[in-house]
Amino acid sequence: MAEQLSVTHEREGPIAVVHVRGRIDSATSPEFEGQLGTVFANPPDALIIDLAELDYMSSAGLRVLLIIAKRAKAEGYPLVLCNLAPGIREVFDISGFTAIFDIASTRAEALARVRS
Repeated sequence: MAEQLSVTHEREGPIAVVHVRGRIDSATSPEFEGQLGTVFANPPDALIIDLAELDYMSSAGLRVLLIIAKRAKAEGYPLVLCNLAPGIREVFDISGFTAIFDIASTRAEALARVRS
């Protein structure tokens, strides 16, 4: 059975980079939200969420990303998503989230955007 969800985060100076692996659905979205919440304990200057290893995202995962985006905006720092696999990108396109989020093709591109 595939791993349900793994969320890790690291700092590149003042920038928080969150790596997501597995699936985000109604069962795992509370854990995803909680893990992202820990990033805010030591507020970053910018947040990058790397979805390179994300296999599946339901509307529950999209809801969590909206919550995090609103919080980042309220606290005044950029949020960039990166490395969306074709299936995940399709979910964003269909839901209209492509227009809502800043999406970079690579982590390096995301880092360049938040540093500029």
